[in-house]
Amino acid sequence: MAAPGIITLTNRLSQRRRKASPAAVADAAPTATKRALFVRRWFAAGALVLASGLIVLYVANSIAINNLMADITSLERERDLARNQNEQLRADLLKLMAVERISNLAQQQLGMMQPAAPPVLLQEPSTVPQPANTQAAGNIADE
Repeated sequence: MAAPGIITLTNRLSQRRRKASPAAVADAAPTATKRALFVRRWFAAGALVLASGLIVLYVANSIAINNLMADITSLERERDLARNQNEQLRADLLKLMAVERISNLAQQQLGMMQPAAPPVLLQEPSTVPQPANTQAAGNIADE
């Protein structure tokens, strides 16, 4: 007879659970289960917020990198243009400094002529006396 009583008790409990409302079942749940559900929900929400933040940071980083690459490209273009201009100016300078060009300008515009013979040195440079103005300035400085 003990066995039929146990079955009857379990049948009564299952009937009560079936008849009970969802609120009554939630109230009957242990406190640990409520806490676990609360923690899971907050963990899921936190993970979602963290993932969203990481995605925003990744996109912002990608945009910043693209902007920096565009800046690098434009600066490289400017550098190349400056180098080309510099090379052009050097070529122009070499043309202007050519000995043939300078001698032609000296002959045509200034009327200069090439000497037939090299100049003759009459005295040694070390024995040439200093001009009077230089000696006077030296004496004044000594006083």
